[in-house]
Amino acid sequence: MEPRLAELEKNNPRIKKLMDLSRALEGLNRHASTHAAGVVISDVPLVERVPLCRSPKDEIVTQFSMNDFRPSA
Repeated sequence: MEPRLAELEKNNPRIKKLMDLSRALEGLNRHASTHAAGVVISDVPLVERVPLCRSPKDEIVTQFSMNDFRPSA
C-alpha cells in the first residue's frame, strides 16, 4: 500500500524478490508452543508420520500447528 515501496519493487529486481519472499513468509508460525490439541497415535515410528522436535522442557512434540494436521486414511 506504500507507493514508494511499490515503486522500488517495480523498478528493482532485488527488492521484488525480497517482497515476494516476505509475502510467502507472512502469516506463518513464528515460534513453537505446546497446545493440548490432540494426540498422535501411529502403528509406525512417529518420525515416519510427522515432523518432530524437542520442546524447551525436552519433550518430543510434533511440529504441526493444531489447525494444520489432517489425519491420513
